[in-house]
Amino acid sequence: MKRCCVLLAAIVPATALAQTDFGPLRYDYVAATLAVPEVDEIGIEIDGSTAVTEDLVVFGRYRDFTPDTGIDQQSLQIGVGYVWKINPSLDFIPSLSYADNDIDLRGLRLADEEGLILGGHVRGWMTGRVELGGSVLLDNSKGSSTDTVIEFGLQYFRRANWSVGGRIRDDDDATTVFLGARFYFGASRRPLAL
Repeated sequence: MKRCCVLLAAIVPATALAQTDFGPLRYDYVAATLAVPEVDEIGIEIDGSTAVTEDLVVFGRYRDFTPDTGIDQQSLQIGVGYVWKINPSLDFIPSLSYADNDIDLRGLRLADEEGLILGGHVRGWMTGRVELGGSVLLDNSKGSSTDTVIEFGLQYFRRANWSVGGRIRDDDDATTVFLGARFYFGASRRPLAL
């Protein structure tokens, strides 16, 4: 709970003080990311989101880690979120998703776990080119216990329809760094504000 408060204390004031309306946050995107959970490991993550209505978004994520040990970890997540606009530059998104996690060792299935993930996400503009975000997730998709996951991220918009950035994910097992790019499409595109 202490980590959750620190996360919100960092994001909310920074984005709430930016009362300038930089336009709506965008929810129609696809992203490709490199994930580094350990020094000697690397993985990929592909995710996307689209707005079904002005307030409702659906999203999906596929993650694959294949470290040198030969243990292949794959995760597929599909969910829905509700966009609650706190102010023109700050959104809160409660979400619910289903996740399926597979762990294989050289083709032999070691684990096949599934469950639900309940999330609370905060996204906001710092400037017309910089977006901050943070999430607190209760993940019931791995094993019999519920993990608390904290994420903090930043996106820098090089152009109106794409950004580069990353995030740090801290859960009960490891801390993972994600670096990648997003491409935005559809009605949520907007001109850049400087």
